[in-house]
Amino acid sequence: MPTNQSALAVFLILVALAKSWALKFSLEIDGQKVDVQFDPYQALTPQAVEIMHFEVGEIKLVDFMSGACTEGQDAIVCVQDRIVGTMEDTIIERFTTLSSSLVTVEAMGEGLEISIARTYIALSEVKKTLYSGHFEGLSPESRSLRIATSLLEIQAFLYSQLSERSRQSAETALEKAAALASTGYVATELQKKRDMYKHIQNFDQFEEEKYGTLMQQLTSYALQEQPSNVEGGIFIDHGAGSFFKSSSDRHKRECLLMSVMDAGARNIGEIGFNVGHSSAMFLSVLEGSKVHSFDICRHSYTQPAAKALYELFEERLSLTCGDSRTTLKEFAENTSDRAPFDYFFVDGSHSYDDAYEDIVNSCALSEKGAGIAVDDCNDSEVRLAWIEAVKNGVVVEKNKGVCWVDTCFGACT
Repeated sequence: MPTNQSALAVFLILVALAKSWALKFSLEIDGQKVDVQFDPYQALTPQAVEIMHFEVGEIKLVDFMSGACTEGQDAIVCVQDRIVGTMEDTIIERFTTLSSSLVTVEAMGEGLEISIARTYIALSEVKKTLYSGHFEGLSPESRSLRIATSLLEIQAFLYSQLSERSRQSAETALEKAAALASTGYVATELQKKRDMYKHIQNFDQFEEEKYGTLMQQLTSYALQEQPSNVEGGIFIDHGAGSFFKSSSDRHKRECLLMSVMDAGARNIGEIGFNVGHSSAMFLSVLEGSKVHSFDICRHSYTQPAAKALYELFEERLSLTCGDSRTTLKEFAENTSDRAPFDYFFVDGSHSYDDAYEDIVNSCALSEKGAGIAVDDCNDSEVRLAWIEAVKNGVVVEKNKGVCWVDTCFGACT
């Protein structure tokens, strides 16, 4: 019979080999400390079941731990819940410590670029943990629901830190650029850039001043036409049509807007008009720009909203209805003398085939080097379509970093 020490060593090796990225917690077993590893990016319950059946000194962990269960309680369920609860506590401790470390005196002194990178990595880890499947379909009284709520609060904090430090970094870069050239043409161009990016100071205020009222009007109209059945987008959620005001939602819109402005876009193509929020954003901010949108037009509010924006922005908006897999090709055939698009925003179907075709057809209508952004790139099929487009040389990725939360950015080749 092996000693407890040798059994413990085997236990640790087996768990370590099973997990690619691990957190660790300790259990007191028969007077010994046993370190247990698990992967927070995977569903926790199956891992708990696996851990329960490991042996320490030829006795399964479930048998050691069941003694703490109350009389009449199912020992298997009790131990499984205890292990899952310990995992959840370990996850919260990990991310609480990680987020706190980002605002220490030491962190403040390490430089904005490093700070931004560390915050983005932390945010990515939180999102992967939240989307592991463990926190789906939870009942209101579930302990796991409270853990998920805490993780979402940490996520919101990280987004706010990321947004603030990105603005600081942008301001620093502009100040350095201005210091390098204080006279002549370069200085004039830099001043234009400073004016263009003055929303960096306060994007909330910028949105309110530029298009806040218009966005609320579009949202109200959609809800009036189709109560509780509004298609979501970058400004409103799916179904109830609630207006997105969180720091993460604003950060997403700011990233898209800065990408379009960086490209100097004036002739913008778009797949997915819906009720017109993104079109209205582009037209409100980019003076003299034009937007041509392609939408399947299945909602009663789509065409009336497009007509209203067409009149408001003095014919700078146009809309083509139908399946984008067909309408973009027909548009190319029927408008051979038109100017190519210099930016394309794709927010269409989430199936792999449709998303890939949308990317290809968008770039076919655009000039070489035109910017392209694909929304919902956190959806597995959309992301695979983007990866395939990169692999096949349809697009090249650009600015991969803090803005790549659920939007992919690149340029058409």
